[in-house]
Amino acid sequence: MSKQFSSRLSRCFVALALFWLLAGCGSQTTVESFHPQNDLAREALDTALTAWQNGLEKPGLIESEEPAVQLVDPAWANGAKLSGYEVVAELPGQKPPAFTVKLTLDGATTAEETTFYIVGKDPLQVMRESEFNRSGGM
Repeated sequence: MSKQFSSRLSRCFVALALFWLLAGCGSQTTVESFHPQNDLAREALDTALTAWQNGLEKPGLIESEEPAVQLVDPAWANGAKLSGYEVVAELPGQKPPAFTVKLTLDGATTAEETTFYIVGKDPLQVMRESEFNRSGGM
């Protein structure tokens, strides 16, 4: 193979590699790409709250799910035990997906109604409204 042909082949290969690299960089990540579908968000909410209800001591990453799920909840982080929950409503048209939930904590005389937002890709973050607002509404 001639030196000139080898040089052209190398330049062609570099140009082709650069083209493929730049083509892959053309897609932009948007905030909306971190808003999961409502059914996936509901599953993540149930996974997180069930783990809390079943005695998971502190909120953390639940890696056994696909995608992984993480609940961000100050009451749980402070040691509150969840004895029951009821998903009351899915907030229609809400992006990211949000659900109103009644939480019954051990020792409480009445259920506490709160909103959870679900954001992310992997892990999916299940966040109480106060935490969601503190994070800047992701």
